[in-house]
Amino acid sequence: MKKLIIAEKEELAKSIVKYLESTGNSFKKEKLHYDSNEWIVAYASGHLLTLKSPEEYNEALKKWEKKTLPIFFENWEAVPKEGEKARSLLANIKKLLASKDIQEIYHAGDPDDEGQYLIDEILKYYGNKKPVKRLLINDTTVGGIKKSFDNIKNNEDFISNGESAYARAVADYMVGINYSRFFTLNNRAKTLSVGRVQTPTLAMIVNRDYEVENHVQQKYYELFTKLKVIKSSNNNEKIMVEKYKQLYLQNFHDKDLANKYFAKMVNNFAKLNENYVCSLKYSLPEHRKEEFPDGKITNKVIIDELQTLIKFTDLVLKVKKDLKKSQPPLPFNLARLQIFCSQKFDYSPDEVLQITQALRDKYNAITYNRSDCEYLTDEQFSESQTTVTSILKNLGISVPEIDFSRKSKAFNDKNITAHTAIIPTSTTIDISSFSEKERNVYQTIADFYLIQFLPPVLVEQTTVTLDVLDEEDFKRSSNKILELGYKAYLRDNLNDENNEENFDDDITSLIEGEYSASIIDTYIDEKLTSPPKYYTEGAIIKDMCSISKYVTDSQIKELLKSKDKGKKGENGSIGTPATRAGIIKTLYDRGFIQKDKKVVKSTKLGRELISILPNIVTTPNLTALWWAKQENIKDGSLSVNKFLKEVLDDIKNVLATEHKSITSVISQDKESFGLCPVCGKEIYKGQTKEKKSNYYCSGYKDGCNFQLYQEMKHYQNILKLSDSIVKKLLKNEPVEFQLTNSKTGKEYTGKLKIKINNVNGKNYINFENYK
Repeated sequence: MKKLIIAEKEELAKSIVKYLESTGNSFKKEKLHYDSNEWIVAYASGHLLTLKSPEEYNEALKKWEKKTLPIFFENWEAVPKEGEKARSLLANIKKLLASKDIQEIYHAGDPDDEGQYLIDEILKYYGNKKPVKRLLINDTTVGGIKKSFDNIKNNEDFISNGESAYARAVADYMVGINYSRFFTLNNRAKTLSVGRVQTPTLAMIVNRDYEVENHVQQKYYELFTKLKVIKSSNNNEKIMVEKYKQLYLQNFHDKDLANKYFAKMVNNFAKLNENYVCSLKYSLPEHRKEEFPDGKITNKVIIDELQTLIKFTDLVLKVKKDLKKSQPPLPFNLARLQIFCSQKFDYSPDEVLQITQALRDKYNAITYNRSDCEYLTDEQFSESQTTVTSILKNLGISVPEIDFSRKSKAFNDKNITAHTAIIPTSTTIDISSFSEKERNVYQTIADFYLIQFLPPVLVEQTTVTLDVLDEEDFKRSSNKILELGYKAYLRDNLNDENNEENFDDDITSLIEGEYSASIIDTYIDEKLTSPPKYYTEGAIIKDMCSISKYVTDSQIKELLKSKDKGKKGENGSIGTPATRAGIIKTLYDRGFIQKDKKVVKSTKLGRELISILPNIVTTPNLTALWWAKQENIKDGSLSVNKFLKEVLDDIKNVLATEHKSITSVISQDKESFGLCPVCGKEIYKGQTKEKKSNYYCSGYKDGCNFQLYQEMKHYQNILKLSDSIVKKLLKNEPVEFQLTNSKTGKEYTGKLKIKINNVNGKNYINFENYK
């Protein structure tokens, strides 16, 4: 008799097998599972089932009509996802579940609500009656999986977690199908998709665009004072010099460098004039920040009064010096990696997701890529020497400063969620086989892992303050890097050595203590406020992770933050690492947003859509309110059916309310097949002069000549394009074609994507192989 483990993904199945082999089991690799005398380890690949479409319940619902709304079913059923892979994996699991050799099931979905739902729905779909245990694995090292096997639970204890995820999935589906159909029909438009996460994200972009475009410049004022500081008036000079000698020796990694900087500090102070000139800027005290939330003083009367008052104040300048150690930034989760790659390489979030998927699936080069976690386990720390050695070999570099006894704050079991941070694996890889983008992303992930074993950056912060009306209301700080630490390795991320505002003088030469001072001059600088910046793709991801900051309703704001409690890097978020890139892509595909060089702007259609939708779908409120209900489902105080009936009531209320119409959509008789990969405008179907069907860019009047035809040539092959194929190609998705090898003449199935070749300023359409 055997035990069956069902893992959420193949990578996890391999890790489980590796652990079980360390306990004496010997496995044989079958086509879709691993087999031993005691265990069978099978796997899914994310969700293998999906909710039935309305027309699968009732063929009449295929046609969009108002009279059929709202669409609701008492029992929302699942069906296998499309695609050979999903069908094959399901068939394999079905066969294993039915096997008389299997007496016990081990559920190894991710240890979160979605992971619980993902395997539970398969067991339910096949009517499993065999006992189920729960393996909660968030650390895929051998040691981490051992801990999970030592702490096996009963799956019954976690069923309600999966039910809460199921309820959210059905509620999302209800909102999507009912609101999308209703507002599309209401406006006699092409498809106007509406979703719980998609629509608030669009609203966030629309609101930012309006802020930028409707910004009215306001005058604000900054007050500066120039002081004469008597150098010899610091009575604690000698004490502080000795103190800093000891602090340098204690904090510098390189003791020779410590002595060098100490001598430099003493010499710089000695060179200062006896009457040292120093400039300070007025800084709003805490109790006045409510009056000017953005920190900009728009009332000149306040500044004028301060300017007068300072001239009659006895001035004592306080200088404080601190040595601070700046620890390496944490390794990446998916959101931070997408933000970083957007800023550095201008890669889209979807590109980063696809690249990391290839690094994981094709090369086994990185750990799980859709993680929301920036932390690593203690077990991963114990294996770090092996991992680092492989990374250095892959990169072909040597980093002598790496210290394996250095345990950074990244290694902390308490901060682990369903997954750990994205880091390289210990697999030896020839990265010369990587594409340029794959190398860039792998190098980035590797860099932020390697620096966990490098020294911190040592920074000397000099702060100069003056009390006039309030304590320390004139203030200035300067940070000076004394020892590069990990930044010596990350040289391209190195900031300027001194990051203070531009002043004529350098306060870093002052010794800590108090100095007598007198006014030389004061002056007011009049400035104009600037609008916020348009979104970039990385900035959209960043704000999706903390959308609660834009919520004015205090209850909703707190619910959003509570949802992310314990998740470092997320603070009142919408979407998940796995869905955010796809949501942005959908907004492009629907024509709601467009990219203008590196910034993202809403289209007229996107803006009008937001203007006619009710607040319940344009704000993050549903995410917050549903999360609270999901918690009730988990603790048993709310049933799934009752929750879904409440969602239905909300939908009925929206459908019964009158809504404005929009004017900028294209009528249904002119279907858009996607966006032009050259100029970003809509692609429509038409006919050439020879009466052949083509797919042309609506920007042809502006000079865009992008066209696809129903038959396209690719080397010696003739590619036959259909409406569905064109839609996929315009989404930058690979499409399978039957091709002929030019050398052998043999036919094979290959995947192709559109490729735009720019030659001498002209764009030519081609196709490229997708591997």
